[in-house]
Amino acid sequence: MIIKRYYYISLWLCILALLSPHGSFAVDEQLSVGLSEVAVKISDKVDIGRMRKDIARLSNLPTRVTGYDEAASGSKYIFDQFVEIGLQNVESREFPVSVPIDHGDGKVEILSEDQTLLKTYRIWSIWPNLVRTSFLPNGVSHAVVQGETLDGIAKSYRVDPQAILADPHNQYLRDQATDGSDNDDDGEVDEPGELVLVESNSLFIPTGGLTAPPLLRRKW
Repeated sequence: MIIKRYYYISLWLCILALLSPHGSFAVDEQLSVGLSEVAVKISDKVDIGRMRKDIARLSNLPTRVTGYDEAASGSKYIFDQFVEIGLQNVESREFPVSVPIDHGDGKVEILSEDQTLLKTYRIWSIWPNLVRTSFLPNGVSHAVVQGETLDGIAKSYRVDPQAILADPHNQYLRDQATDGSDNDDDGEVDEPGELVLVESNSLFIPTGGLTAPPLLRRKW
């Protein structure tokens, strides 16, 4: 993991500009008509098809975080659109900004005393302090190990077992009570509370996560 320092044109500002790709009005014309008339003229000149194409092009990028190749692609697209609609003196500027770049190869290796590899965990980069707060997800995925129970798993994560059962990701657990199968091999089918955890199955643990302040809620 490394820190790259780049900055590209702010996407929100660019999208605002793209909403009226063909319209330009002289100041004296705007002063001579009412606001509603100006709005109608702008509306008439907006190309909805082009707007949809611009939004689709930018929203389909896997990420728009500064420093990633996809962000550079989005920046170039917007730059080209500004030039195409006739804006003058279009330029791009760069300045330093701290951004975590995740190459997908971050890992922590657990070694024994004789340096034998015992376990490898995938890790992800986080935002540097004083740049922005790194927010936790709403939960984590737990791989069931042989012999584990729902109560035991819930206790290890310090969450209510019923919260795990109620989570939409774990619908398959609740379905065991009505799926017409004897999941726990006790001779009874669809009994109340029937629940079996299968080794290696994924169990979603709702940890609650953190909620960002309103000004920080955004799609990156």
